[in-house]
Amino acid sequence: MRKMKRTKCFAAILMLLMVIFMMTACDTKEPVLKGVGKTVEVQCGTKFNLDDYLNENLKIKDETDDGMKEYKLKDLEYTIKCDEDIYNEETGDVKTGDYGTFDVKLAVKDESRNKATLEFQIFLNPVEVTKGTYTYPDDCAKGKFGVQGYCEIKNTSSQFLKLSDIRMQLIDKDGVVAYETDMPDYSTEYLSPGDSCYVMDELGGWDIEFNHEDDIADIVVDFDYSRDKTENDTTLEVGKMEAKTTDIGYEATATVTNPYDKGVDSYEILAGLYDKDGKLIGVMKSYGDTTSLNPKGKGKAVLSWYADSMAIPDKTKEVRGHARVVSFKGE
Repeated sequence: MRKMKRTKCFAAILMLLMVIFMMTACDTKEPVLKGVGKTVEVQCGTKFNLDDYLNENLKIKDETDDGMKEYKLKDLEYTIKCDEDIYNEETGDVKTGDYGTFDVKLAVKDESRNKATLEFQIFLNPVEVTKGTYTYPDDCAKGKFGVQGYCEIKNTSSQFLKLSDIRMQLIDKDGVVAYETDMPDYSTEYLSPGDSCYVMDELGGWDIEFNHEDDIADIVVDFDYSRDKTENDTTLEVGKMEAKTTDIGYEATATVTNPYDKGVDSYEILAGLYDKDGKLIGVMKSYGDTTSLNPKGKGKAVLSWYADSMAIPDKTKEVRGHARVVSFKGE
């Protein structure tokens, strides 16, 4: 009797194993994961959910017993491993205040328990760059054009940053570098969270001339940045910019305040020109029309639009200024 029970039990187990084998044995291939590159760039200060991003962008194809199937990440079992300082495993949210590069490992199991893995990195970018060029007729050389290259570098992270080695390149219609400089004018060296730096270069006159208004197709702006200490800051406070068109062109004036206990011998100030939609359309600077600043003192700065053409000033609805110390008195 016992032998018969053992035989029945063994047969039941054998049948169960056969059923499992029939259900799973044919599908032994892991799913294929595509659609996500080696680096996922996220702007600091923005909302970002890693799970939602992968569910929207990751393409999962799996060869099953019933043929090829496509899945969303949410349809399958998965795990995500990432630095817990930035990634919330329960919600999928990523903290984007700090910047850096973080490793991510995704593991996905299909319905037959075959596992596939994908490794990539999240790059939290602390700076947002808005750039452009403005081509204008050169009144000193008929039929020639000058070019202004400009950009705004904004710190969107929660960190105090230092900018260095700012460089500009103009790219022509054939993809060739037509002009480059590693000494553009720039307004600020240190950026608190939310602050911006304006950069510009007047790429015309004796520097270079262009024969057609559309000779330049693109501008490349490169720079380095790093964390720094707030006590090293050299940023000055710039009041509201008052802009107007005069007999000699377009200018903007502002009160500049020195927040430091040392006097300022010289400083550089630039201003961004924005249209009715809040888009940056140009940058202007002061051509020596500034005064020295006493400790905790104030001074007046006058900025001028370089080009004779008023096309950009005529579209300008707001002017914003930023300034930095070039040298303190006694240094």
